[in-house]
Amino acid sequence: MNIKSYLREYPVTFSLIAITVVMFLVEMMKGGSQQIEVLYHLGALTRSGVQTGQWWRLITPIFLHIGFQHILFNMLTLLVFGFYIEPFLGSWRFLSVYLLGGIYGNLVSFAFQSETTISAGASSSIFALFGIFVLMRRSLVNNSQYHYLSTQIVGLAVFNFVFDVIDNFAGGSIGLLAHLGGFIGGYFLSIILGSPQAANYPSWQRILAALFFVASSIGLYLFGMGRALV
Repeated sequence: MNIKSYLREYPVTFSLIAITVVMFLVEMMKGGSQQIEVLYHLGALTRSGVQTGQWWRLITPIFLHIGFQHILFNMLTLLVFGFYIEPFLGSWRFLSVYLLGGIYGNLVSFAFQSETTISAGASSSIFALFGIFVLMRRSLVNNSQYHYLSTQIVGLAVFNFVFDVIDNFAGGSIGLLAHLGGFIGGYFLSIILGSPQAANYPSWQRILAALFFVASSIGLYLFGMGRALV
């Protein structure tokens, strides 16, 4: 396929990558992607920020990255995941999982991270897409491409996670809590949204998953808001 064909086939994947790259360039022009002041100004996640009404900090961190390696690994993973998952889910479902799963992961970070932590990155959204793999596994287990697909996805997820663990030990600001939250959010979103190509879950299971997703999101937000500003 030529470039136009790829853009038509994977519009959300390439749009998300383009927006994220543009935001990274903005970070660099503002003074550097590893500068706390730059990250905060552009909307990185801080508990105090959300507690004082800056709710958009649950969304904007998805499009911010800390260092070149961080954005490189996440965007390469998004590219590979997108090639498989966007056609499987459909573009609007893919976008919904990426954004809502990312927000859910950031809610987990907001609820439990320390006051001094500032975090950013698309890892929560990436791990939400990994959660979608549970639904894909249900449908592709007998597919000849399944084993190759599963190896790539699991390998990329593990590599991404290990990189972020190393970054945290080195004093970085990539939120590991967001990984867990993103995966959980993606798993439940896969049940809720389903796929035109999947053996979808029964309606009652999808309703229960939706209730859990909404209730836990509200609970995480209220828990984070209730923590003292220290």
